[in-house]
Amino acid sequence: MIIRALGVALLVSGLALAQDSEPKPPPEFAALVAAFERAAARDTRVAIVSHSEHDGLAVAPIVRWWRRAKLGEVPLRYEYELVPFAGDRAALGRRLKTSLIEPQYALVLCAADGQVLAQHGASMDPSSDKAMQAQLTFLEKFKVAMPDAREHLAAALALATKTDRRVLVLNPSYP
Repeated sequence: MIIRALGVALLVSGLALAQDSEPKPPPEFAALVAAFERAAARDTRVAIVSHSEHDGLAVAPIVRWWRRAKLGEVPLRYEYELVPFAGDRAALGRRLKTSLIEPQYALVLCAADGQVLAQHGASMDPSSDKAMQAQLTFLEKFKVAMPDAREHLAAALALATKTDRRVLVLNPSYP
């Protein structure tokens, strides 16, 4: 009886140790996971800038540029969420199931489900108009194609007029 109780205690403590020894994801992936969740909710994309942890100050100019850049008339931040990633590039590549390009600053564009769409060398010099325009052209190719609300409203009003009905417009983000 004592041996059986001891065996059960060892088994339970062994299970607890096994659960504790499971590898936890690195903390730098927490921001990435949260960005993918927000992108799925907002129907946007995620842009990851991979850099070394020693280059944090070098990434600051692209973060500032990202906040004020526009694709057409739409601010870039509404199309893509920028996530600076200072962790292990190999771990990021495994997580995204792709190999990262060689430049020190890789800009990886992902869909909301985590699928890698494309990669590009990120320009960290916001004073270089040519480099920034090339980056915007690259980003333009992969933005989410959103339906034009004016076209939908016009079609709904035309149908409502024909069928003698009304149109109700709802804003899902309104509380």
